[in-house]
Amino acid sequence: MQGHADQGRMSGCSDQPDARFPRRAERTPFSKKTVLHLQPARAGASELRVQICDYSPVGLGFVSETALERGQQFTVRIAPPHRAAANMLYCVAYCARKEDGAYKVGAEFVCMPSDAASSDLPPDTKILRDRIRRAMLS
Repeated sequence: MQGHADQGRMSGCSDQPDARFPRRAERTPFSKKTVLHLQPARAGASELRVQICDYSPVGLGFVSETALERGQQFTVRIAPPHRAAANMLYCVAYCARKEDGAYKVGAEFVCMPSDAASSDLPPDTKILRDRIRRAMLS
C-alpha cells in the first residue's frame, strides 16, 4: 500500500449499495483485507490488495485503490464466518470511482476452480458449485 491515506480510503466500505448497480442477492457484511490474484495478470501485476466489504452466494463487493475493467477475472481465497476457506473465481461486474478516489468494485461468482477443502463445504455450497461447473462445461 502507498501509505496511511490509501489505507483510509480502502477501509471505506459503505452500507448503502450503489443504485446504479442493482444486486441479485442480499449481501452479508464482511470486512477483511485480502489479496486478489488477477487472471490473467495485467500490465505486469498479478496481485492486488483490496478491502472486502460484503459477499453473497452470487457475488463479492470490495474497495480497491486500482480500477479494474469489467470482465476482469480473479481468484481469491476467502473464509466467510462459519465456513471453510475456499479459492473462488470471480468476474468484475462493475467498478465505480468513489469520492475519496478509491474504487468500489462488484464481482460476480464464476466457480470454485479447486476442490481443495471441498469436504469442508456445506452441502448446499457443494450442490451449487457442481451445478455451476456442469453448466460451464456443457
